[in-house]
Amino acid sequence: MAEKENLQQTPITFLHGEETDVVIARTKEQMEKSLLNEQYKQALSVLNEIIQGASHEAEKGTPVSNVVAFCGDRGEGKTSALMTIHNILQDSIAFENAVDAKLFPESNNKITKDTFKVLKLVEPAFFDEQHNLLELLIGQMYADVLRFDQEKGHDIDNCNFEFREDIAKRNHLMQHFQDVRSSLRIINQPSNKSAYDNLEEIDQLAAGIELKDKLNELLRCYAKYFHKDRVLISIDDLDLNVSEGYRMAEEVRKYLSSPQVCVIMIAIKIDQLVEVVQSYLRKQMDDIVSDITITEMALRYVTKLLPLSHRVMMPTGESIAEKPLNIVINNNTEPFESVKDAVVRLIYRKTRYIFVNGRNLSPIVPTNLRAVRHLIGLLCNMHNVTNTSGDDIMRNKAAFKHYFYHTWIRNLDSKDAEFVTELVQNEDLVTTNKSIILYLRQKLLLVINDNKYKFEGTLATLLDPLNTVQNVSLGDAYYVIKYFDDIATSKDDKNLVFFLRAYYSILLYDMYNFVSESEDHLFVNSEDKKPSIYKYDEELRHLNKLQRLINGSYFTYELGSFMPIEISIPREKRLINGSALCYLFKSLAELDGDERDKILNICEFFALTTCYPSYIKQGVEYNKKMSARSYYVQFSSSNNYMVFDVLSLFYNLINVKFTYQRWDSVFGGNFYEYALQKGNNSLLKQILEKCEIEHPTPESNLPSQLHSLISEVVIRFSEVQLAILDHLYNRRDTSKEGGNANNIRIVYGAIQNIGIKLYPLTENGDRHEMKFHFLTPIMDFLKNTDQFTFDEVYSISNGLEESIESINSSLDEIFKNSLAKKGVKYPKNKQQILNKLYTADSKLIRANVAFWEAVINDDAQFDSWPSLRNELSGYIEQIREVYEKLNK
Repeated sequence: MAEKENLQQTPITFLHGEETDVVIARTKEQMEKSLLNEQYKQALSVLNEIIQGASHEAEKGTPVSNVVAFCGDRGEGKTSALMTIHNILQDSIAFENAVDAKLFPESNNKITKDTFKVLKLVEPAFFDEQHNLLELLIGQMYADVLRFDQEKGHDIDNCNFEFREDIAKRNHLMQHFQDVRSSLRIINQPSNKSAYDNLEEIDQLAAGIELKDKLNELLRCYAKYFHKDRVLISIDDLDLNVSEGYRMAEEVRKYLSSPQVCVIMIAIKIDQLVEVVQSYLRKQMDDIVSDITITEMALRYVTKLLPLSHRVMMPTGESIAEKPLNIVINNNTEPFESVKDAVVRLIYRKTRYIFVNGRNLSPIVPTNLRAVRHLIGLLCNMHNVTNTSGDDIMRNKAAFKHYFYHTWIRNLDSKDAEFVTELVQNEDLVTTNKSIILYLRQKLLLVINDNKYKFEGTLATLLDPLNTVQNVSLGDAYYVIKYFDDIATSKDDKNLVFFLRAYYSILLYDMYNFVSESEDHLFVNSEDKKPSIYKYDEELRHLNKLQRLINGSYFTYELGSFMPIEISIPREKRLINGSALCYLFKSLAELDGDERDKILNICEFFALTTCYPSYIKQGVEYNKKMSARSYYVQFSSSNNYMVFDVLSLFYNLINVKFTYQRWDSVFGGNFYEYALQKGNNSLLKQILEKCEIEHPTPESNLPSQLHSLISEVVIRFSEVQLAILDHLYNRRDTSKEGGNANNIRIVYGAIQNIGIKLYPLTENGDRHEMKFHFLTPIMDFLKNTDQFTFDEVYSISNGLEESIESINSSLDEIFKNSLAKKGVKYPKNKQQILNKLYTADSKLIRANVAFWEAVINDDAQFDSWPSLRNELSGYIEQIREVYEKLNK
């Protein structure tokens, strides 16, 4: 319903080329379609009420405000609205157009073409201590009279006026000019501080009292001289002149407040005027009055000067954003559902950067009319582009980034703006993730210290300042940004979150464009060593620019969040059997036919979903304080344990050649080339062919299959990463049916059904839906795989192989961590021993309580904990059975 109602609204029109000017609606069509149409009607209604109220004031002596205030923030259209009404009341053609557009009150309208003699717009920015509002108005009026006489051919010296009474009117008018100037001269003359000071003050007081009456007579005679009823005075941004703003407001209040002779229109920001009045009062009070009292006095003063019923409020950014929009360029009109829709679509069409209006208005959509017009004007000035390369799109992206990094960041808190400015100027991509995390850490500390909270779990690990930059991933940064977003409430903090996500999206898209240009950019040639001597990070030779930014992972998440747990072991990220996997790699050379293809697919799947080798002491989380890059480490046959991550293939497929070649040592050859050439039905071949069919890409120097692959794989928009995790969290399947492979397949199927659609690249183009087609061959593999062979690699309870060495290591760890270092005295009875072991590894004890009670019997005598440890070594086979039970 909301969309249908929106489409039925009269669309506002953006005329390309007018984005930097004050927009004055002159024609009937412009007035009807203007965003400020309702403001025009309201202003004319208030003017009509002032005229009607003037007669009541004359009859009953009840004061009526004669001020119409166009109120709003900078850039919201105050001046445009004021100048449109100013022009309507001055120009007879515009007046007729306003009548046709039905801007005037429908009943009892008192405004005619002859109601107002309209003075030129007054701009207070030019005022100072020597020049005030009244002097400027009198000067304008006097110049108008001279100009009018000249146009009519009147010559007072030669007495060539058409009628004798015209000469009398002019002489009478000139006398009023002289009377007002005399009073002003007395009021403004500097004090002599003589013995006659008191008399001088009395003269000034009398002149001030007389000035209003004299000025009223001047205004009345001036209007009649031009055959009008009263004078219209328009003042733009009175509040901008901080030093003289109060004096001008006082001149309006004291001398120009008679609706019978004049009406005042003012464009103003109310809050700023209140501050101007506060500043003046604070100086006058000399700190003898509290700030609260001064604020109340200022508010009462402004309310009396500008009554609420006489304020014409400009439309806010949110209301502007929801209105339908027509963009007119060279007489060609393109309609958009809304202003907010136009902004994000034009950005995507011109730059390919993606911004989204989700539950709330995207902060990229400006919140005032002027900024909206400037941004749309900037985008309309850009050339249309049909692909993601070429000079046009490079210029467009540079122009937009300049706007975003230099103009938009004014929406940020000053400290945040300073940080992001340094961030965008830093060209070292590897440090980006940690820089952002450390900055957010400082902001989080303010909240946590205030509330006596502590960092815990994953968050505490990620916020550790000792983490090395090469082991802080994009996923880690996303995790911290989302946490900060979840607890942030202020608009400044929300804007910072928006900027960081948008900044990542821009970086990701630019890096994607770079690596998709050629194989040299995508597959970095590690053998191409420079002959010169210079400092060089050897590990980076294998990593393209996109990999350096992502630093190993798109996703950091809480384990057990979107897959069912297997006997207390999370399925999403876990240790897998490195020895079994290495055995499969080595066996490939001896296999052929269907058996080879089956084992090859299993090896490929785990190659694409394995992050790095691990050790039982470390578990699944890599030590982020280590200097070596976790995601760079090559795999070897000595790696008994490896870390599986169900979402790691998004990163691993970015540089699939490097991902496969990490296994060359285990395989005993070039695994990437083997998968392409020897495997009749390799996953790699299937993925490349599927992407090429489902997602054809423009011509580039990169082979079409590879170009299609990275177009599918690279998540180049922060909101997509967030959407994937949210979708997986919200649709979590707790069913354990179907085995491990089926549970993984369900996750990939959910990602494919996420339903994200991109904007069309052209006015009438189709919207491309992101289906992540590269997941289809992997899902087919998981559906048809040999479950036993698959689980041989995947299912390791607590990450331990069923081997004597591993179990001995586990026992050593139990005794080392829970007992030996603590200096605990050896317990004297069976229950104490069982309690200690239960504390050390409760799952191991609960798996077979009877076994442990039999080993630790009441008759057992142990001199020390080491002697108990040695005794348990004699039961390795039984302990292995315990672990097998845990596995099941």
